[in-house]
Amino acid sequence: MKDSAKLVQKALCGIRPERTPIFDLLTNDVVIEHFSGLSFDTHDPEIVCTTAIGNALDANRAKSRPRAEGNSWFDFMGNEMVNDRWTCWVQKHAISSLDEWVDFIKKNIERLIDLCVSNGTIHNLSLVFLKKDRNSDCWERI
Repeated sequence: MKDSAKLVQKALCGIRPERTPIFDLLTNDVVIEHFSGLSFDTHDPEIVCTTAIGNALDANRAKSRPRAEGNSWFDFMGNEMVNDRWTCWVQKHAISSLDEWVDFIKKNIERLIDLCVSNGTIHNLSLVFLKKDRNSDCWERI
C-alpha cells in the first residue's frame, strides 16, 4: 500500500501515523483473489498472494501461499507435520521428554543457531538492548 513503510516506522517509534498500519496474514482464497484482482485458477499462486499483500496490507509476518492439503512430511527435528491449504501443524512430536530435549539441544545447538541467524530469527548472537532516543522518541539498539 502507499506509504506503508513510513506508517509502520512512525507507529514503531510511538508517533501516531495518519492511519493505523494494517498487519494481517492473508489466508483466504476469496479475500486474496479480491485484493489481487487475479484468480488462483489462472495465475501462479505466489503472484496472486504477493499482489494481494502489496495491495491490501502495510505489513505482514510472512508471504503465504496455498499448500497441498493432507501432505505430510517430517521437519528437521523429526516431528511429523501435516499441511492444510493455509497452515500446517505437528501431527506427532518427535521429542516428548525433558531428557530428549536436553540431548537434542546439546547435539544440535550450532545448527540451531545457524538456522536462526540464516532465517532472520536472530540477527546476531549478542543480546539486543533497546533504548529510547531522547530527540526522536524512537527505540534504537544499543
